[in-house]
Amino acid sequence: VPALMLTTVLVLGACSDSDSDGGGATAADSAGDNQASLAELYTGALDGVSVDDFRDPEVTAGELTGEFEYAVADLNADESKELLVKAKGTEFSAIRVYGAAEENTSLVATSKIFHDGAAGAGGSRMNVTSTTDNSGLLATSGLSGTGETETVLWTFDGSNMQESGQNWSYRIDQIPSDLTSLEQKINW
Repeated sequence: VPALMLTTVLVLGACSDSDSDGGGATAADSAGDNQASLAELYTGALDGVSVDDFRDPEVTAGELTGEFEYAVADLNADESKELLVKAKGTEFSAIRVYGAAEENTSLVATSKIFHDGAAGAGGSRMNVTSTTDNSGLLATSGLSGTGETETVLWTFDGSNMQESGQNWSYRIDQIPSDLTSLEQKINW
């Protein structure tokens, strides 16, 4: 069922009426073909996910449950959505980004693993959101005891996630307004 929903999400926007003469392929037809190829790649990725793909030796709190969620978001403003897959965890969930390369003919699995959740002990918290301007992902980490928080903008270069050099350091109760306007919740 998730694969069917993913295909629907990606292809629905590419559907259009053919031109009035009933002639050759239109730009909308080409966009539809590209979206269908992208949906096929991402469906294959979802069919093949494994907890082992999401293990990160740097985050040891909790365990991954074997349950997965996904979302799509444009992470590099190219009007083509990337696939975000979340391996749910008991404390921290792990998130990887998948994209398409070579005209949507091959899948790219980024090596960066993001985390979302809270540690049961120690007060460590992590959160991931997308951006309103499609410039990437915002990874936030902090400690509940001190309130010290940092958010880093990560960009997708077509093959991997890279730190953009843009970050914010703040207290959790004093989120900068430019960061607030950039954050967009991911609908898993």
